[in-house]
Amino acid sequence: MYSNIFSLIRTAQDRDILLSEIKAVKEVQFEPKTSLESVFTSRLRASVAAIFRTKAEGGALDSYMTGLEAALASLNEVKMTLAREPSEEVVDAISTWLSKNMGENTIFSVTVNPQALGGALVSFQGKYYDGSLEHELAQYFLEQKDGLGLGI
Repeated sequence: MYSNIFSLIRTAQDRDILLSEIKAVKEVQFEPKTSLESVFTSRLRASVAAIFRTKAEGGALDSYMTGLEAALASLNEVKMTLAREPSEEVVDAISTWLSKNMGENTIFSVTVNPQALGGALVSFQGKYYDGSLEHELAQYFLEQKDGLGLGI
């Protein structure tokens, strides 16, 4: 039912933008001088406006948005800490991997830590993975300490 609009959502930020668009449409109900169409054209992305417009023409916009909000609240969120802001290519790659391996209802959020050397810290449903370069280097040197003669 929401697959067309869920295709627009890859990250927690995308979800939050969509929630703000839903809020904008709901607020127009309490503003008699503002038309629904003006909200569609001025406060929504064109792709979202087209979907909402179709639902409004069918008289199902309110129930659609209510169900959509519930569906958005039920998305699984993987939290990542990266050394820098990911490019669109990286966002697409992460999103594709998550969809294939963790299900269509999985999005991710990114926190940037510019002091990190590289890699990623990942948490999901109480599980934590440290794939940071700092951690990997520390593990490597711990494993190699005898061969390096460091006596650590």
